[in-house]
Amino acid sequence: MPDSHPLDRLTAPLRTERLVLRRAETRDLDAQWEYRRLADVGEWLGWHPVDRADWDEAAPDRLADTLVIEVAGDAAGGRHGAVIGDVMLKVETSWSQREVAGSAAGTQAELGWTLHPDFAGRGYATEAVREAIRFCFEELGLHRVQAGAFTVNEASTRLMRRVGMRLESSTVRDALHRDLGWVDGVMYGLLAAEWRAARDGRRPRATILHGFTADPSKHWFPWLAERLEAHGFDVRVPALPDADAPDPSAWVAAASDAIGDARDGDVVIGHSLGCATALRALADLDRHRTAARGAAGPRDAGSEAADSGSSEVAPAERLGALVLVAGFGTALDSLPELDGFTDSAMSGVDAARIPRLVRRIATLRSDADEIVPASASDALADALGAPVEIVRGAGHFLDREGVRALPEALRAAVLAV
Repeated sequence: MPDSHPLDRLTAPLRTERLVLRRAETRDLDAQWEYRRLADVGEWLGWHPVDRADWDEAAPDRLADTLVIEVAGDAAGGRHGAVIGDVMLKVETSWSQREVAGSAAGTQAELGWTLHPDFAGRGYATEAVREAIRFCFEELGLHRVQAGAFTVNEASTRLMRRVGMRLESSTVRDALHRDLGWVDGVMYGLLAAEWRAARDGRRPRATILHGFTADPSKHWFPWLAERLEAHGFDVRVPALPDADAPDPSAWVAAASDAIGDARDGDVVIGHSLGCATALRALADLDRHRTAARGAAGPRDAGSEAADSGSSEVAPAERLGALVLVAGFGTALDSLPELDGFTDSAMSGVDAARIPRLVRRIATLRSDADEIVPASASDALADALGAPVEIVRGAGHFLDREGVRALPEALRAAVLAV
């Protein structure tokens, strides 16, 4: 987990049609006490304060993982800004094997919610939880959210189903209720890929871009495509034109067509010359979107990104992952025939802006690449502010060097979903 709290990324309140969700503060404890002290609220909570002293002693420790729910406008009968409930959003580490433990840190969240009974039956809790889920997936980039409940708490289980969560498990008399004794429990969950499929009406896309003299049947591309399909991706491996004498404009156009209107669950994987091609295609897509937002204007665009400036990138528009294998962004002594291609492609790329367009960037290189020197791959990674993973003895990641599978690229890609 990073040193900062995940909710530190919430730099401005979340807004829905009728509600505002913001980080809880000490000043909210009085408002929370007004509904959390009620018996019908405490019936389903793991902790029901005995009295105000009990609340004041324990509640502050819970603020870090809490969003309070406020009503906006006249949604609460003139009580604009009133705190009517709260949402717990606790980011956790998923179970993993030791070798990939770092990649599992901070990838899922447990959700919980409480609403003042005076505001029940109006859909406020559903609206607030939907927005919390959107924040988890679009802005925090989490893989999964979950929520548990007593089976007899039908109001909560109905809400879970309304927001798209599915029943994952049920247990028999595993929880001791203060009044009901031993009771059954349920766990509901939702994956980012499921949520995005409902949002976008399509599967996440994975685009693999080959390099100089290659084609989709070469190297590790078929292996990776097959496994990405198994992970639920719509995989595209375009045959970039004239691979033996590549033209940068034609390659970028073909790559852009394959990538399409990238969303936050999509991934792009480039190999060798395909890395510069991928970077230019993403830069061109960013310029197109920025121009479109500027043409629409803040009032017509209907998005927070447009309101805060046309250069802002909406969370849903950030590519899920960019994986660069044996990449380079400058001329190579070993391939002087590609100097013009590289210069042309990279001249349209602002390397400092790329990290704002992509949620995760992974760069892979070998310790024994005789075509692209380590210094060239490292320089590209450094320009992008991305870590470098070294794959021992992989050469230039070619099939003739025995590289017909690349699990490191698969792992980096699937983290996007």
